[in-house]
Amino acid sequence: MFALSNATDVKVKNVITLSQKNRKPDEKPGVKLKLEMQLPPDTLEHFGAHLTEFVYEPPTETRGAQSEIEVVEPKKSVRLTQLGAKIAKLPLTFEMTGYTTEIVIGTGRKESNLLIKDCILSDWVLQFKEGGTVVAGCSLESPDVSKVMLGELGSLKSKTMPMRMTPPEVHQRDLADEAGTGDTDPDTPPPAAPRKPGAAERAAVTRVKGEAGPKVPHKGEERPARTERGKAATKAALAAGSSTAEMTKASDAAQEHIKKVAADLEKKDAAKADAATAAFAGSGASTTTH
Repeated sequence: MFALSNATDVKVKNVITLSQKNRKPDEKPGVKLKLEMQLPPDTLEHFGAHLTEFVYEPPTETRGAQSEIEVVEPKKSVRLTQLGAKIAKLPLTFEMTGYTTEIVIGTGRKESNLLIKDCILSDWVLQFKEGGTVVAGCSLESPDVSKVMLGELGSLKSKTMPMRMTPPEVHQRDLADEAGTGDTDPDTPPPAAPRKPGAAERAAVTRVKGEAGPKVPHKGEERPARTERGKAATKAALAAGSSTAEMTKASDAAQEHIKKVAADLEKKDAAKADAATAAFAGSGASTTTH
């Protein structure tokens, strides 16, 4: 897991105040720091398996005049691979949560250092340099920062400060309590909870013990209740059917009445038309006679 156990120079490129629009007056704002640091090549293993081998060639020893002395270790040169030399910047999308960041002010007193808790490290961008130097940039966010600390962090913009970054503690299961019960395999899942006996099983146990336990209802004893429910459902269906039949009969009668009225109106209109035609014919005859 990535960590800066020793104080490492980190450049604070920018300080951004994080605040929601609906933040209450008594709520503390958050802060976001844009950081840049130089890391050794072995830290690449925290970002991805075999990333170091992917970017850098295996180190080769360079022997000089002082290499003959046993106390002096030979220098190791680290060169980029052909593919690593073509990577200008490598952005990473994963986040590291729960970090505690300590900014060393330099007064010599630990109380004067700035301690930021619940940090999120994200927006990682890696640049690989010849010789094994990795320039890493990231964003550090914290949702709860006091006003005093926010002001002090604002004054660190564009400055290089020593920092320590501590990852969250991983609490493992304590196996000391299991020493008295024998060796146990931590990968073995816990035993399943015992199954509760059913009504029939409880009745059988009480019969064996000779006790008068609760009577288990038989399926045949539930028939009267189910029969009554069936009768009620049948009556409701018949009632619904009879009402439907009555509505259908009334609708048919209404349709017959409408047809009869329409026929009567047609007969009356025809009679009026015939009378008008006869009257017109009679008036024409009289005019011709005169």
